[in-house]
Amino acid sequence: MKLRFFLTGVIFVFSGLVARGQVTEALYQGFETGEVSRVNGVPPSSITYSTAIHAANGSRALQFTQSTTEDVELILDTLDFTNDLTLRYITLEFDHICYVQRNSSTDLNMGTIWFKRANQTDWTRASATYYNRTEGGSTAFEELSAFNNHTYDEWTASPMTNDMWRSERFDFNNVLNSSLAPEERKVLVKFVLRAKTGTGAATGKWMLDNIRVKASSAMMVKPTIKMACYPDGYYHPNSRGARIELDATTALSSGINPDSVYIIYRGGSDPTQVRLPMTHVSGSRYRA
Repeated sequence: MKLRFFLTGVIFVFSGLVARGQVTEALYQGFETGEVSRVNGVPPSSITYSTAIHAANGSRALQFTQSTTEDVELILDTLDFTNDLTLRYITLEFDHICYVQRNSSTDLNMGTIWFKRANQTDWTRASATYYNRTEGGSTAFEELSAFNNHTYDEWTASPMTNDMWRSERFDFNNVLNSSLAPEERKVLVKFVLRAKTGTGAATGKWMLDNIRVKASSAMMVKPTIKMACYPDGYYHPNSRGARIELDATTALSSGINPDSVYIIYRGGSDPTQVRLPMTHVSGSRYRA
């Protein structure tokens, strides 16, 4: 059996001295054929799928095509946390290429992210306050709170290629709190691509893939990952198990609960998620 592994996340839960928390995946959207859609695009004509440009783990990605008359929006399905009142820390992760030129030297805010509770009228823009650069990210976004083709140096090249994919993380830790009524614990997230107003620049495209929303009752800490042992080869018999070993470290000196460290992976384009607890070996070393 030919099997490719996509490690969708290794999560540490920062539990303090007493509290313990588990991570719940509230939404995953890989945009693969046959996958149930968890997003809604407006206008629909500006949102299609790409089989040429996509993240390495699959065969398809979502493509925003910039409009000249209106902003293009992609709204995720409502995130419902009414059944678990302990969840208050929310993390949004995704892979993308924002291949969109700035409208002008002063109009730079091309790709933005917004969130709100479902019972709120006004959206909150995901500024640098919510941007988590644990494993990289962009200083340009921290300054602008928006994406464009100058966010990363690679995005200024032509043509667009699959080497341009970058990963992002946002933490919405102040959206839910203990004072909210259960029916108020619903969250909306949207991606907005500004309309093209400049006449010289080509119509831009914003590619999105592997959107993940996770929630926990304790702060989630994304560690630095160094692979020590990969799965047993590309060709992998059904009868054998995959051995994965990695060093997962974090800047936090305490508060990591070894029982709450696990790895999530998918095989190739299969959307099925496998959650595998990791064994604490020694120090900051964990084994799966």
